[in-house]
Amino acid sequence: LKEAPVLSDEFYKYRENIELDDSSLINYGPNMAFINTYLYNLASSEKRKDPENKIFELEFLKVVNEKIDDENYKNNLLAKGVWGSLSNKNLSDEDAKSIQEFFFANCSDDNYKAELKISIAQKEKLLCGETLPKLTAVNFDNSEIEINSLMENTRTIIYFWPTDLSGIELLNEKLNYLEKKHPEVLFIGIERNKSEEDWKKFVAGKKLPKNKQFRISKSSDQYSWFEGDMARTIIVNSKGKVENGYVFFLDSNLNYYLKDIN
Repeated sequence: LKEAPVLSDEFYKYRENIELDDSSLINYGPNMAFINTYLYNLASSEKRKDPENKIFELEFLKVVNEKIDDENYKNNLLAKGVWGSLSNKNLSDEDAKSIQEFFFANCSDDNYKAELKISIAQKEKLLCGETLPKLTAVNFDNSEIEINSLMENTRTIIYFWPTDLSGIELLNEKLNYLEKKHPEVLFIGIERNKSEEDWKKFVAGKKLPKNKQFRISKSSDQYSWFEGDMARTIIVNSKGKVENGYVFFLDSNLNYYLKDIN
């Protein structure tokens, strides 16, 4: 919707009775989905009060910090919010800095902080509008391949496999869907964490096309550019320019980003 619907004063009255910090429900999927939606709705409402000056991602972090008391859950939501901001290529450097500063000031989890610092540094190496730097990986036959050479005049999604099993299954399912929906887009998968033997078993077990699957060794000069455990994605247009250098494959907006490059 272009405009928020007009609602009665009673519509959100039930929110007076919401329990956000019931520890017995924090890991219960439907409850988490409800709370996430609730928090995003509050952030969206704040953004609409001053759309020219308020930053949605920052408003979300503020809402999380105000509403959630459970420390682990709060840190998790703060991390998700700031990672989500990395994929927003329309954010100015100043806005992005404001979001990141709020996160570092309010997150108490050192692991999240360390991971985000790596993510920020990686994003800064692949700026939107610039040509994708030379990316070298190893193919199924153990030959070095320059990924850029496979992408000539082709819109491309480069995605990196996560390490957790649920993330792998979700990525594989979404990959099948997107490849059918966007046959004109080249999807290239890259593994960063498995050994050569385990990676080959993985490709065979998932029945993935070998000509679209590659591996970067931890000894590679480029490994630090892409290291991590999550399903990070790089979107490249048909001219070899980076459209977005830091998107998560499971981001619900990925399909819209694909439409943009089309």
